[in-house]
Amino acid sequence: MRRKFKLRKESEELLKFYKKLYYDIEGYNASYTFIVNKIVEELSPEFTKIDWIFVKNTKSNKAPKNDKEDTIYDTTLNLTNSTEANINIVQKQVKEQFKISRVHMAFAVKMILRAYYLKNIQKINIYKNK
Repeated sequence: MRRKFKLRKESEELLKFYKKLYYDIEGYNASYTFIVNKIVEELSPEFTKIDWIFVKNTKSNKAPKNDKEDTIYDTTLNLTNSTEANINIVQKQVKEQFKISRVHMAFAVKMILRAYYLKNIQKINIYKNK
């Protein structure tokens, strides 16, 4: 499903990083849609085990150094039905862990991108009961 997102600077930097990494490893110029679908698919079995509060409070080294650099980035992603369903699982997990009533899909995507980066690149334990 085609969705429009307003992502923050950190999410844009993470997507650029994953795109370059994928090109360096596979020799394929992947789209942001492909990257998001792939990351969600890889991380989805662990969504209920992840400490989303820890992920939110732990900035990746791709985060802007100050608030002035944290601009909004508009993008459109063509998400598969399974990707969208998995993002909905993250939205539910975040709502439960943060004890809030609503979580935007763009925020859930940002959290997934950050969790994947923290786990696989920065090698930080992102799971509950660390």
